[in-house]
Amino acid sequence: MTASRTVRRVTPAASLACLALAALAVAPVASANAPPLGGPSTPAPARAAAPAIAAAAGSAPRTVAAVAPAALVSALHPSGVAPAKVAPRGWKRVWADDFGRAAVSTYWDKYSGYPGGYSNGRWSPKHVQSTHGMLVLHGYREGSTFVTAGVSATRKTSLLYGKYLVRMRADKGVGVGYVALLWPTKGGWPPEVDFAEDGGRDRSTTSGTAHFSASNLQRQKILKIDFTKWHTVGVEWTPTALRYTIDGRVWATMTGAAVPRVPMHLAIQSAALRCSAWSACVSSRTPAHVNIYVDWVDVYRRA
Repeated sequence: MTASRTVRRVTPAASLACLALAALAVAPVASANAPPLGGPSTPAPARAAAPAIAAAAGSAPRTVAAVAPAALVSALHPSGVAPAKVAPRGWKRVWADDFGRAAVSTYWDKYSGYPGGYSNGRWSPKHVQSTHGMLVLHGYREGSTFVTAGVSATRKTSLLYGKYLVRMRADKGVGVGYVALLWPTKGGWPPEVDFAEDGGRDRSTTSGTAHFSASNLQRQKILKIDFTKWHTVGVEWTPTALRYTIDGRVWATMTGAAVPRVPMHLAIQSAALRCSAWSACVSSRTPAHVNIYVDWVDVYRRA
């Protein structure tokens, strides 16, 4: 079931995805080989959170063995679903990542610093981990601050029109939101395309939002779905439309001024949020660990 909201004027900080503005234009960005640039930080080592990952993901490290095809898919892909072997009709694959390495690819740039907008926490590159065949964005407290993570793949996913797929899920966690989005590669904002987003509530819905025009007009649709379970979220972006997809089907379409006309690239992030009409906030009810899990990403351009 989907619900839609009419076009409205809002401030540029009116959604979690607006935090990307701080990540990509204000807050420093650290590459996989660079030190954190957002100021002193002492995050807990990634291995300290590994037990929580294993328990939440319910899967063992990847192995290669003589097993039945279904079991092999399960072993190689924690979500139980592999990317398509053949590109969809009308599209050509340009890049994919299934996070099968011990380290996150250097094509992913890691967020660092303090997000703006509705954030009430911090981003740390050390909260990004590749483990058990997944990209994991860890969320947990460091002292009094709830620290989360974000990544973007500008060099591999920047396109003018394309199809983007992300196989992901999120832990429940009051006040910790997630978003998979397209962000303008050459700077400037809007436009912005959020194709899976949550304001840190109960994970019973996800939303698709297009930000456009200098005054940040928005069109948004909401889908009822359990996002603690694995789903393949995506967007098909053509010169005439944005088609939001879930598990292989189109669930929302936007046209006209909502369609971006500039190159965009993929980003995935989580953030600790402040209390607002749009978002819940981190509180005593927030679990100690709130992680976002990504099994794979798949990116196509028009054939």
